[in-house]
Amino acid sequence: MNILIAAGGTAGHINPAIAIADAVCEREPNSAVVFLGTPNGLEAKLVPSAGYGFTWVKMAGLQRSLSPSAIAKNVKAAWYYMSAERKIKEIIRRNRPQVVIGTGGYLTAAAIRAAHKMKIPTLVHESNSYPGLAVRMVAGIADRICLGDPAAAAHLRSSVSRSRCVTTGIPLRFCEHLPREAARKKLGLKHDFTVLSVGGSLGASAINHAVKDLLKWESDKRINHIHGFGGHGVGMFEEEHTPRRIVTEYIHNMSECMSAADVVVCRSGALTQAELKSFGRASIQVPYPYAAENHQYENALSMSRNKAAVLLEEKDLSGKRLIAEVKKFYEDPRLTAEYAENAAALHNGGGAAQICDILAELVSER
Repeated sequence: MNILIAAGGTAGHINPAIAIADAVCEREPNSAVVFLGTPNGLEAKLVPSAGYGFTWVKMAGLQRSLSPSAIAKNVKAAWYYMSAERKIKEIIRRNRPQVVIGTGGYLTAAAIRAAHKMKIPTLVHESNSYPGLAVRMVAGIADRICLGDPAAAAHLRSSVSRSRCVTTGIPLRFCEHLPREAARKKLGLKHDFTVLSVGGSLGASAINHAVKDLLKWESDKRINHIHGFGGHGVGMFEEEHTPRRIVTEYIHNMSECMSAADVVVCRSGALTQAELKSFGRASIQVPYPYAAENHQYENALSMSRNKAAVLLEEKDLSGKRLIAEVKKFYEDPRLTAEYAENAAALHNGGGAAQICDILAELVSER
């Protein structure tokens, strides 16, 4: 199968796209996959390192402001968008994909529109509980809309769009799930209640400050703690690795740490949520309040309604509040197990395989 995938901007758009490509190539080893992205985006690094062909078109995001500089940037973004379609059509003619896929980011809308006009089957994947602007723009013309969370369908205005929705979950690249005690042994931790806290690759200042108080509270208790403080936490924390604590700037072995954890303190990005569901872990989620259309809040709200996560808004976050929430799980193993089971029940393990089936259907229909 020959496919063109438009993905960019964030790891939450790019990694599911790579997972789809991996699944396609595993099923049909002679497949040709080309990614479409922007020259300076994260995709320009992640896609080639995953072994896939990469081509780029210049795009820019919209500024949510009416300042003169923001208006000027939006004019440039509009110009990029209008000129992108012609370039994308040239890329499509050159690569002759049987299906064009968009997983979010600036280029998704332009790529899906171009493919639709050229009568090439299209599929978009939306990871978040509240669909991003690009997906909302093309929902009316995409042949299939794959959702990470079924709640996203309610935010699509057209009944035609909603009729084309399929809940597939979020495709994840392979990550090893270890038994909890085996993971703790591998990490050099004691076999006790374990907290994992992380605010993303750059870290989150609000989470870092609250975790600093949490670590003090935990110091005389049988609690292990793994904390990734990110770039924003440099100077606030020192690297540490003891039988009770692993404190590091960046967590490179997330699957081992997630396997070891009882409860996870984190943001509410779609990819993070997919991992929580895949591993079946209770979580305390602090949505990033400045995410586009506040989609992280919608993500966390969806899990909290299913008693799979505690939703703690950043404006309510403090060391005292975080300690109180962690204490509930620490003192009540049944509560921890209930939230973990509920998270696991939300996981759609066949995401990438199901999307492969849909791609095959789209090709055969044409």
